[in-house]
Amino acid sequence: MKFSELKESILAQFSVAGGNRVVPFLEGKPGGGKSACAREIVAELKTRFNIADEQIVEFNPSLRDPVDILGIPFRHESGTHNVWLPPEEFYNLRNGVGPCALIIEELTDAPIAMQNPMCRIILDRYAGSLKLSDELYIIATGNRVEDKSGANRMTTKLGNRLRCLPFDEDLEDWVRWAKTNGIKDDVIKFLEREKRRGRTYHGIIMDPPSYGRGPNKEVWKLEDNLNELLDKAKDILDYNYSFLLINSYTTGVSPTSLNNLLKLTFKDANIETGEIGLPITKNNLILPCGIYGKITRK
Repeated sequence: MKFSELKESILAQFSVAGGNRVVPFLEGKPGGGKSACAREIVAELKTRFNIADEQIVEFNPSLRDPVDILGIPFRHESGTHNVWLPPEEFYNLRNGVGPCALIIEELTDAPIAMQNPMCRIILDRYAGSLKLSDELYIIATGNRVEDKSGANRMTTKLGNRLRCLPFDEDLEDWVRWAKTNGIKDDVIKFLEREKRRGRTYHGIIMDPPSYGRGPNKEVWKLEDNLNELLDKAKDILDYNYSFLLINSYTTGVSPTSLNNLLKLTFKDANIETGEIGLPITKNNLILPCGIYGKITRK
């Protein structure tokens, strides 16, 4: 399913009684726009239910430990036992606060130790011993194992608790999204015109920004939209092209992730990726500054 279809389907699900009890899971290639789709859905829910900013939480279990869900134990005032002090993120989603939203990022990157407590959040709506709101809307995103971007096999008990939805990239769908998300119309028209006219290029050099915000607070993030960017570049790359060069200073994209994306997009090409660094002559060290990718025709 493409971006617009997923958004429409999930919002329709959340519109029916009890629809928030089922967690949609967007699974696709890294950098395809899954996170952007989840954020747009939550933005719609925020407007629809007047959700406060502090009741919207993004949680990445691959960067956390179980204690970040369970909380920390402290002695009860009676002295007879310990009780758990929940983390602020989940306390803001506690029972009684009303409508709220949780985006679970990179779920498939989470180790088994984190997948287990996520099961209870998704099915039982408990973070440790803290009961979460009955009006909590959860959306999860994750990469596919076959793309070798760091995703792990998801346990059966976790997968069975999710509504798994494949995320497919679509150029025309991306153009429609771009027109409403701060991408300048003349840029879009140029790329569409070049493709329509059959005009191609033998070399492309790209230096995309890490982050951008449009005039109406629209957000563009390289780690969310890199795959679409590469697809659009491929559309106007000549069959007998010489090269495509790309560099990035985004901390959220590693050389390995870029290499995987380039391999998936340019399957019959020579691909080289690595780090960009500045030499420190005083102690013979390298200051890491970013990453690069180079594609040449075989």
